Amino acid sequence: MDMTKREHYVPEFYLKRFTDNDGKVWVYDKKHKREYKSKPTNICVQNNLYETEWTGDNKFNGKYLLQNKIENEFKKYEKDFAESLRWLDKKVVSKKEQESIEIPERIRYQVVCFITNLVHRNPKVMEKNNISEINEKRIHKDRKATLSSLLDELEIGGCDSFIVSAQKQIFLLKEIGGPIDDWIKEIMEMPITFFYNKNDMFITGDFPVIFGRETDGRYIYLPISSNSAIFISDHNVRLKNKLLVFDDKKTEKLNNFYVKYENDLIICKNNTQMERIKQMMGNN
Repeated sequence: MDMTKREHYVPEFYLKRFTDNDGKVWVYDKKHKREYKSKPTNICVQNNLYETEWTGDNKFNGKYLLQNKIENEFKKYEKDFAESLRWLDKKVVSKKEQESIEIPERIRYQVVCFITNLVHRNPKVMEKNNISEINEKRIHKDRKATLSSLLDELEIGGCDSFIVSAQKQIFLLKEIGGPIDDWIKEIMEMPITFFYNKNDMFITGDFPVIFGRETDGRYIYLPISSNSAIFISDHNVRLKNKLLVFDDKKTEKLNNFYVKYENDLIICKNNTQMERIKQMMGNN
């Protein structure tokens, strides 16, 4: 089986929700202060991002241990994520201001899983949590030595590779019961509100999810297409499941906050939005 080398940390299906009629997105690179158009396949991607290099003497594993294990799991997830966002698309355009969108538990769960997946699979978050290095504080030295001895005796070796691979799977895959599972449980309890703008004004980036904590609780914001976004917050009970229709002025105010966040790339659907983004960056 051919190995997937280029691994997206922002899924292509999501980026395609912001493409223009040419199938491209408009991109502003904050670091280099330049703009360009790109196909989704060429941005938010790194080679072998989720792979663990094999360090054992026995080369039966090839260059990587369990190659594409995490990438293939992500592909399975993304089918469910995409289906859930398409369901939301239909509901959002069919509702009026302040009308409720009753979300089936299955759809809500997949939306929450998508949010947690976007956050944890991002290279910045992975690096911050140091998942590509062995966490000596969590690995008992005697147990590591025992595992290493056993693998050597079996003429397999590669103890460090097994440990790092396990760390990555625990951090990135929801079936393992790691930090993603805790995120999902927390967010499932929080009220969700939907934003809609008919003029394709919502923007996104290479770190799509904004999240944080304030004195009165947690908040999460995610644009889900060029004309819709979701907002999840502890103190949002009054607007639970409600649709808020945003005019261009209100959407632009939200975008102005968004461009200040951690994104290195700001992504939008058209040149009009790109000009606004450049103005925002000039004023920040």
